[in-house]
Parts: sequence; structure tokens; C-alpha cells
Amino acid sequence: RRVVAIPATAIREGRAGRFVYLVEGRAGGAHGIRVIVQPVRVTYESGSTAVIGAGLAPGATVVTAGGSRIRARTPIKIMGRATGTT
Repeated sequence: RRVVAIPATAIREGRAGRFVYLVEGRAGGAHGIRVIVQPVRVTYESGSTAVIGAGLAPGATVVTAGGSRIRARTPIKIMGRATGTT
């Protein structure tokens, strides 16, 4: 069975529960690269890894650093890209 595993630093807490900032769009696109709030269900956490049971598709790109300075629909610049496990 395939699982979606992301860095635990991507998990944020809000009034409605846990979420990640999901990266959408592309550089040079009409709206550039932005983030949206994506609710997730974390099924397992161990050290620096969180396994997502619902809310995130394999291969999705999430924000792992600087999340305290981001708001939904904020344009962002990707500084580095880590490979994840799906």
C-alpha cells in the first residue's frame, strides 16, 4: 500500500484542525506560484516524518519552512525542492 509521507515541519495547526500549505500553479503561469490551505488527516508521526491519511495526493508539493509568514493565496518563490516519499 502506498502512503503519502511529508516532513513533519509542513504540518500546521489551525482553528479547524491540521493543515498544510499546498503549492499550486507554476512559474510563468497566469497567477504564478501560490499556496492554498489544505486540511489533512495525519495518521502517523515519527520524528521528522508525518504520514497523511487523507487530504493530500502523492507528489503534491507542500511548504516546509517559513509557514508562519504565509497566508492563503500568497504568491511564493520556491527556494529549494526536497524529494518526498509517496
